[in-house]
Amino acid sequence: MSDQQPTRFENYPAGAQEQAGPADGQPPAGTGTAYHITAYHPPSVSAPPARGGTGRRTWLGLAVGVPVALGVTGWLGRATSQEDDPSFGDPGDIESGETTESSDSTALVVGPWAADVPDGWDVTALSTDEAVSSHGANWVQARAFTADPGDRPGDLIPALVRRRKASFEGGLSDPVESSSDGVRHATVWASGTVSGRKARLKAHLWIDRDAEALLVVRVLTAKAGSTTAEDAQGMVEQLAAEIR
Repeated sequence: MSDQQPTRFENYPAGAQEQAGPADGQPPAGTGTAYHITAYHPPSVSAPPARGGTGRRTWLGLAVGVPVALGVTGWLGRATSQEDDPSFGDPGDIESGETTESSDSTALVVGPWAADVPDGWDVTALSTDEAVSSHGANWVQARAFTADPGDRPGDLIPALVRRRKASFEGGLSDPVESSSDGVRHATVWASGTVSGRKARLKAHLWIDRDAEALLVVRVLTAKAGSTTAEDAQGMVEQLAAEIR
């Protein structure tokens, strides 16, 4: 019996053998198989966009954010423009013939003056100091205001009436002035048309001792002497009864 120990062979998993392969890249001793070692290549990573560039997420953010921002800005602009615009809600918007509020009131009231409204006539309050009563293409519009102490009604009435002619087309006469018991009065009139129909206009402006003024503009397409014409004249007389 020999003292020489039998040769022992140890088997290692292939993965461990590859991981523990010789550093010089040579095949392990005692084998006839050649191992090819492939160099490790890290996965490619796209470089970040250059400074100042816009990435995909940024474009998506802009695509969503910009319209929303513009919508909010536009809404805010509309919400504040009414407050910033000094002409918003000014009576001048209504004096061209536009109306703001119609009611079933039976009285035409402007400031301290009032007149009963006949049957078949509507009343539209333009403000606390201005209102119009209408019946078809006929109307009586009244405005109360405070004039300056030195104002002459003949100087004021042309511009005041032009702003209230609405659909009436026709040139105004020169003002005719009068005065009685400290109340100054001016009148203008005109012949023309309303939507192609013959019409006539007559306007009065009274200014009392305290510079309280009343303007009344009457426009009629109805024939003189008709019930409509008499109704309109009745309202004018009622409004003026306490100032003249």
